[in-house]
Amino acid sequence: MFRRKQWGTVVRTDPGWNISLWLCLLLTLPGFLRGMASASDSPQCYGLSSSEPDEPLKVGRIVGDGPAFFHWDIRDCETAPNDCRTSSTWYVVPGDWVVVTESIPNFLCVEYSKNGSSKRRYSGWIPATRIKLVPTAEETYSQTAWLGTWRSGSTSKIIIRPDGNALHAEGHAWWQGPHSLSPHFGDFGGTSTPTGNLVVFAAPDQGGCRVQLVQIKGMIAAQDNGRCGAINVSFSGFYIRRPHAN
Repeated sequence: MFRRKQWGTVVRTDPGWNISLWLCLLLTLPGFLRGMASASDSPQCYGLSSSEPDEPLKVGRIVGDGPAFFHWDIRDCETAPNDCRTSSTWYVVPGDWVVVTESIPNFLCVEYSKNGSSKRRYSGWIPATRIKLVPTAEETYSQTAWLGTWRSGSTSKIIIRPDGNALHAEGHAWWQGPHSLSPHFGDFGGTSTPTGNLVVFAAPDQGGCRVQLVQIKGMIAAQDNGRCGAINVSFSGFYIRRPHAN
């Protein structure tokens, strides 16, 4: 039986036809879900902005010949390397230094900033053969190399002072939402001793906040675990040192 609506659309109301339609949908649903799953099989690289970091930060130098392109979707990189690039203009060159946040077979998740500017940060997967990692313990810095007020843009700062042979850090960050939304704030504090070029501040009594800092050629790269403040507040990014701790 058909019923015609006023504007001319034909709607089938035969019960048998409806049952066939549902059976068709049920039979095709598993294939659709498998397609959706395969589309999400490719691991994503968010660099320092990863919400659940589980590896210590590392520093690496780009080696090899020519530009090393960032990749977002690496499923097709072996068969079509040009198609899996994030952009033809997103790349680093031999001699550039990057922060490595995650590793999988054949690829490293990295983030790059030339001068610490939040507007010129690039992240993505780069073939592991193009990166020479610097062992954390081999890249040591004096205590004074850590001290001072470090800022990432205008929304976050980390103040580091000496505490005996250790370092004491205080972090303050904020996020302003659109329109008239109230700003969100985040803070952390703690004392820790660096291991090579890496220092980790953990604050179990501050909501489980954890921030790791790594030295990278005059800058500090920071990554938090998403538990250091209100929604959208983050300490993750590149920091430039200012002269005075204030």
